[in-house]
Amino acid sequence: MMHASDRNRLTKRQTALVLASTDMKHARAALDALENEHASVHLMRALETAIFVSYARAFTQSSLLQLNTDEFRPVDRNLAGLHDDLLQLRDKAYAHTDKDSGRSITVEMTQTTVSEDSAGTGVRRLDLTTREQWRPLNREAIPAIRRLIDEVEWAFSKEAMGIQARLDTDS
Repeated sequence: MMHASDRNRLTKRQTALVLASTDMKHARAALDALENEHASVHLMRALETAIFVSYARAFTQSSLLQLNTDEFRPVDRNLAGLHDDLLQLRDKAYAHTDKDSGRSITVEMTQTTVSEDSAGTGVRRLDLTTREQWRPLNREAIPAIRRLIDEVEWAFSKEAMGIQARLDTDS
């Protein structure tokens, strides 16, 4: 019979794994939506953020349980590099605004004539024009990111199922 503390430890890890698996499904849904979005820059930016934040959530500090990044790093060298890139970009560009995030802003004051009176004197209005620049997600990377998300999601699910089998056997 499994000791209660072991059962609790396994149950806590299983909870973290199932939540992490769900986060991968969220990242995948955002990736699928981004692949089909070409009109709204704001929606594309929100979807990019959802991809990176959802993917990295399982590996960030948590009061529940932080899963070890290296433990779930894919064996495939290319996917492992992509895994590391997603985690780094989450920290630098998507969950925080660091100097090297790729985000910048251009601000310009413009003056426009709104109306003119009979003497030809114009009423002028000042406007602030801003443009934000960012490094968009490379759309060509979407298939590789999809493979990575699917592989990591399967690893989470597989381990969670294994824990359930252990818990069921011990009951």
